[in-house]
Amino acid sequence: MAVNCYPSCPEPNLALGMPTHTDYGTLTILNQSHQGLEIMDHEKNWHTVPYIEGALIVQLGDQFEVISNGRYKSIPHRAILNVQRKRISIASLHSMQLDKKVGPAPELIDEQHK
Repeated sequence: MAVNCYPSCPEPNLALGMPTHTDYGTLTILNQSHQGLEIMDHEKNWHTVPYIEGALIVQLGDQFEVISNGRYKSIPHRAILNVQRKRISIASLHSMQLDKKVGPAPELIDEQHK
């Protein structure tokens, strides 16, 4: 589990709460107190993930991308700061053992996906 506090910032365009990254694990379940999560699309455009009170955000990680043989992607994301309020996020991180090899599920390997 990871708990992050992003303080309010008078000039959020000059600072970044969390730089662009993907999650290494299989699955991340995120609870956030306010809007501040952004995801990058395949054309490298940023989109704000809407805040819905009580909702959880589910993000697939790098291990899930490998297991699915690329059918499901680990999405680059970042946290931005807000000029008026702090944001708290609580992430429940799920992954396989880091010292084990991970590969695609055999049934997902075909001529197009080797």
